[in-house]
Amino acid sequence: MDFTDANMDHRNVSRCFFVECSMRGVRLTNADASDASFRELDMQDSDFSGTNFYYAALEFSNLENVKVNEKTKWFGDAVPQKGSFICWKVGANHRVIQLLVPADAGRAEFAKVLSITNSERTQDFTWETAMVDHDFVYEVGKTVYPDNGFSAYGWMDDSPGLHFFMDRDMAEAFGTGNY
Repeated sequence: MDFTDANMDHRNVSRCFFVECSMRGVRLTNADASDASFRELDMQDSDFSGTNFYYAALEFSNLENVKVNEKTKWFGDAVPQKGSFICWKVGANHRVIQLLVPADAGRAEFAKVLSITNSERTQDFTWETAMVDHDFVYEVGKTVYPDNGFSAYGWMDDSPGLHFFMDRDMAEAFGTGNY
């Protein structure tokens, strides 16, 4: 099927599985693309403004020159390519974990735990367990290294490494399911 330059404005493609099709230049705007599969597609020059990509799979897709805006949700936060940066995640007990990824950490081969708080920011904690691996512990002041290795390709579904969000609110929304 060929979706080249298709207008899919305000469409619900949630849980759709797109395979062996071109979506180059598609206008998938203000749409629900949650839990959809867009693996290995040509999606360059597309417009995704205002679309929700919660749990969408985009690995190995050509995403050159795609357009997004402040209303686009869950479309891979832009991770700085140089220097250190602050990022966020939520642990098993819904505590918010603030991480510092140092400049030499290869975009999250390791990170230092800066703080752990409740979502209301009224209580500090010294530790928190990971949401998926309850044996993985985050401790304030310590550097954490993923047990399962690291993948520099952030679009991989269930890729190894430290998973995080660039925005605290997005991390909290993911952690509570309020997306």
